[in-house]
Amino acid sequence: MALTATADQRVRDDILGQLGIHDCLQILQSSNRANLHYEVRTRRGNGIAQIAQWIQSVHEGETGIIYAWKRDDCEKFAEELRSKYNLSAEHYHAGIEESAKTQTQENWLGGRTKIIVATVCKFPFAPLFVTYQMHR
Repeated sequence: MALTATADQRVRDDILGQLGIHDCLQILQSSNRANLHYEVRTRRGNGIAQIAQWIQSVHEGETGIIYAWKRDDCEKFAEELRSKYNLSAEHYHAGIEESAKTQTQENWLGGRTKIIVATVCKFPFAPLFVTYQMHR
């Protein structure tokens, strides 16, 4: 079994070739999820300040994920949320050690960390993308 979240046909074909899988059933589903609410807001000044204010006023105490374009941004944004806005945030990306990833996941799932700032590869149109929903 091979799973991927965002691969186009060319990438899926490459994955199957690399894994030596031929003549298999491929199940595709839209990435649009009916249980998510999408909202676009105009950035006004400091985007992180705007997001922090929104979290504090609308999602106080809830868990969520902020997606950023680059690894460095994940680290910078999480640090700013912690230091300037007293929000419980950790960064998460491919460049951190597996043990740190596991600890971050456990902290988030256990409610000890409220916000994860992570990289996302399929949002080239937006340097910052926020999703908030309860995971339990």
